[in-house]
Amino acid sequence: MCGQFLVSEEIVDSLRHLVPREHWEEIELDLHPHVIYPSARTIAVCARDQALNLSVMTFGFASSSMNRRIFNARLETASSKPLFARAWRSNRVAVPATAFYEWTPDKEKITFDEPGRVLYLAALALDDQFIILTQDANESVAPYHHRMPVILQEDQVPAWVLDSAQSAILGQNASPALHAILPEEPLTLF
Repeated sequence: MCGQFLVSEEIVDSLRHLVPREHWEEIELDLHPHVIYPSARTIAVCARDQALNLSVMTFGFASSSMNRRIFNARLETASSKPLFARAWRSNRVAVPATAFYEWTPDKEKITFDEPGRVLYLAALALDDQFIILTQDANESVAPYHHRMPVILQEDQVPAWVLDSAQSAILGQNASPALHAILPEEPLTLF
């Protein structure tokens, strides 16, 4: 359920259109293509002083009761769960990604992307940590996995991040048709 996603240089160009440069925190991440996994740090579009800002955040909420990070929340129940309710009301963020990964029941890693576009993953933040919201898989992801991240269109990001009245509506938008990249078949000698 979206435990890893890819970030690449194309994201910076997309963010220049979305967030004015004066609203970027000191971003000192190495933005060559790399996989983001729970506990890794990456860029997120967040709200500060009623404007979109760019910040570096950690993927996953640290849990003292578990020895692992919580990295997803179900869209259908996040607003009513005690752990996520405050973030739902006032700390929604969008996390740009080039692609995300899901695993089949047979443990095959499938890559999903929308060629030529940045995916904005709807997320909730506490302090400098975020979790990704998930929903039932659409037709392009369902053959491989039953859940997928909630994906926002670029023009939906400001309303998701800044307008709590719009958050419930945007969270139920139709996800785009995605391209699935299957793992290569293993080579055999016979």
